[in-house]
Amino acid sequence: MFQVSSPETVKQILTTCKDSHAVMITCHSHDSRRFAESKTNLQTVIISAASYPWTLGLVRISLLMFLLQTFPNRRFQLVVKVLAVYTCLHTVAFFFAVIFQCDPVPFAWDKELRGKCLNLTALTYAAAVLSGILDCVTLLLPLNELRKLHLTMDKKLGVVIMFIIGSW
Repeated sequence: MFQVSSPETVKQILTTCKDSHAVMITCHSHDSRRFAESKTNLQTVIISAASYPWTLGLVRISLLMFLLQTFPNRRFQLVVKVLAVYTCLHTVAFFFAVIFQCDPVPFAWDKELRGKCLNLTALTYAAAVLSGILDCVTLLLPLNELRKLHLTMDKKLGVVIMFIIGSW
């Protein structure tokens, strides 16, 4: 059976995430005007920005699938499945928002064309707020299930800390 939460899958997802962050940081560390003069550089930034929602979404889905396998409570599993569907929709929506941020699409890297673009600041803030809320809900989700475990308070605290460190 394929397990999304296998250590190898998580390693691949995190490597992809790290690589897309490296490209974005490199792009922002250069003089933006000189950097923006190259269409290839701008295309690289757009590709990196489009991969970012996927990397975050896959990491979240991996964590949610782990929670789904760990806790057998049906109500908990339903909440996890709803969050997984929401995560997929959130990921796809922001992926397409990045790809189709300009009309026509090549206007994003070729300003000689006529076109218009979305407000990227608003898009970035919206993505950040929704992503932060989704992260908080995902991290707080197992706490109620952990509370129900028949363990001493010290062991429960240890398990909670383990989950927090593992999620971080």
